[in-house]
Amino acid sequence: MKPLLTVEQVSQWLNLSVSKIYQMADAGTLPSLKIDGAIRFAEGDLLAYLESCRRESGPRKQSRPRRFRSKHFD
Repeated sequence: MKPLLTVEQVSQWLNLSVSKIYQMADAGTLPSLKIDGAIRFAEGDLLAYLESCRRESGPRKQSRPRRFRSKHFD
């Protein structure tokens, strides 16, 4: 079994803030383990999570034109 990763290591790996990693782990969005009060991450769980986040490439959906409200007062 590979060593577990710390919050700081995952933060650097995903290029997200440490606080964001804690938020995602607490919400259950990011799979994590709590061992004696310390949050740790299994590399395999993170890779599976990242795969689930993958977007299919293809034609982009065209967005509707934005409507602007006039702030002009007479």
